Amino acid sequence: MKHARFTFRTSAFTSFCTLDRQEIEEPVKLLLEDYARFIDSTRDHVVDIVIKKNLWRDQDYRKWREQRHASQQGATKEAVSQKG
Repeated sequence: MKHARFTFRTSAFTSFCTLDRQEIEEPVKLLLEDYARFIDSTRDHVVDIVIKKNLWRDQDYRKWREQRHASQQGATKEAVSQKG
């Protein structure tokens, strides 16, 4: 029985990059490979979904990110208005 592959909606313009050499513990690597086989996917796909899922579940991070984004937008608008 094949299991559904978990996906996240992404823009058609999503680009991919390679992270610098990352090291993980051997038991985590084995879990990663096992789960990739379980959902009939790649290790890279599993890493992507796990990171996305965990980051977006962290409410403190989401609040911090929104505040940071809002303050950056405010700084940009202020700089534009000073030039005009």
